[in-house]
Amino acid sequence: MRMATTADRCFAIAIVFSIAAIVPFAFAQSTEAIGSSFVAAHIEYSILVPAAATDAVFSTYAFGNFSAQSATFNSSDAYSLSTDEYGNSVLSFSYKPVPNEANKIVLDALVNVSYDPSRSTFEKVAASGADYLSQSKLVIVDSQAVGLAASITQNASGAEEALVALSSWVYQNIIYDSKYKDAALDSTATLAAGRGTCDEKAHLLEALLRAKKIPARHAVGFAYSGEAWEPHAWVEAAINGSWVPVDPTFNELFFIDASHLRLAVGRDQEDTKYSLKATGTSNLSGTTVGAATGFSFVSQSAYSQFFSLSASFPSQTYGASQVAGINATVRNLLSRTIAVPVSLSLHPDFSTPSQKEHVLLLPAGSQETAYWDAVYPSKVSGGYSYNYSSTISAYGVERTGHLVMSQGDSGQARSVVAVENFAARKLSDGIQLYFWLRNTGSKPVSEAVVSLSVSDSAFTKTVSYIAVGDTVRIEFLVPYALATSQNALEANLTVNLGDSIASREIIVDLSQSQATVPASGSLEAELSRAISSPQFALAAFAVVLAALALALVAKKRRWR
Repeated sequence: MRMATTADRCFAIAIVFSIAAIVPFAFAQSTEAIGSSFVAAHIEYSILVPAAATDAVFSTYAFGNFSAQSATFNSSDAYSLSTDEYGNSVLSFSYKPVPNEANKIVLDALVNVSYDPSRSTFEKVAASGADYLSQSKLVIVDSQAVGLAASITQNASGAEEALVALSSWVYQNIIYDSKYKDAALDSTATLAAGRGTCDEKAHLLEALLRAKKIPARHAVGFAYSGEAWEPHAWVEAAINGSWVPVDPTFNELFFIDASHLRLAVGRDQEDTKYSLKATGTSNLSGTTVGAATGFSFVSQSAYSQFFSLSASFPSQTYGASQVAGINATVRNLLSRTIAVPVSLSLHPDFSTPSQKEHVLLLPAGSQETAYWDAVYPSKVSGGYSYNYSSTISAYGVERTGHLVMSQGDSGQARSVVAVENFAARKLSDGIQLYFWLRNTGSKPVSEAVVSLSVSDSAFTKTVSYIAVGDTVRIEFLVPYALATSQNALEANLTVNLGDSIASREIIVDLSQSQATVPASGSLEAELSRAISSPQFALAAFAVVLAALALALVAKKRRWR
């Protein structure tokens, strides 16, 4: 964080933070697993102004009170308390500077934080004069931002899906670089550089959200990185009347960990600066402000169980350079939407063509599955069998499996197509059906033919190539005249992989006014062919497509 000083005019001064823990503490769990915390904070400002200054007013922020945070504070120095246009609590300390001496101002606070979705609610969006949709000094909403946001969210339905897509993109594509700690890049410059720290990531995400007409504000405070307490910035997006917290640095969405202590919010970093005013001089050059800080967890607790996590690891032995599928399924145990980051940790000798971390957006009671393809090491000594540990984690919950390989095992190379999801909606000229096909095997699919038979009509789409781990979407538009009745559409879906054919009847319920999703939360199908030599050993698995009752209206759904 940085500050500004004023003496009839404003100019920037770096504020230097020295951070230490007040008392030693030990974490009961990883930082991202902290759902609630009670933190003691100590901040000691050291301010040196030119000798000619006769009076000074130093203004800073107090830890605020809102739905996820409550705080009390005290200082031995006299202060006045006010509220700025963004709703922040501002502490102003008036004093007479001592010539050539640094003045000390001490602030102590006790902060309770809980983002646990089982216990806390989002802060409501209140009417204010703040404009969180237009561009600001450091958040540039131009044609570049609008185009990029549209590209990233092209498969998103609704604001929640757009938020997940945009935050995940910033997390994956903007490299965290501590060399930018003292920089102040705007969102356009951050995009060009492709790197930055927490404030650069936050400004870019705010620009992309505003480009999608989602109000976004800049939040600043402190957070524990896992190694030290540091000044930190994150984002809050206005969705469905609430401020939803998002941290594109730590890849936390909807519910950020409880080491986040919020000081202030604004349109961007320029709105959340400290300020210093002085009289008796028109020149404040040479002014220095430092802050020695100490933080300690008085208590902390893990998130309550708001999701379940299961994982599937390869059970057979694979050979060098073979590819195996790994997946993790998360179920939402709450009656509200959540987002869960799921990450895969592999031995350094392994690689994966897909990203190692996925964010699953889960409506109430639903479940979703994340998929990875693990590429085995290319070299292995003969006569040995190797057992590698692999871990899938989400908010501190872990599932561990073992990947086994040996030189003599040729493994199993398979062409596999999984029909992972199905959706439908009403259009003016018919019923639009969507199917998502993913290659979950260990070799590319050269061609897949997907057919939909309705009454005496047939619709066919051919996919020429699906790389390992990739997903493609197939769409069919069925005229209303082909519906079995006003209440139902019956069809037969067929997937053809050369000599392997599998099919299954599907039923769409047209009678419901609201969309319903089965307990499984997804539809899966698999066709596979195992390769053991130049000859193909053919094995076809039936497509598992349970009859799904869906009202054919637009609805929020995560598109892979």
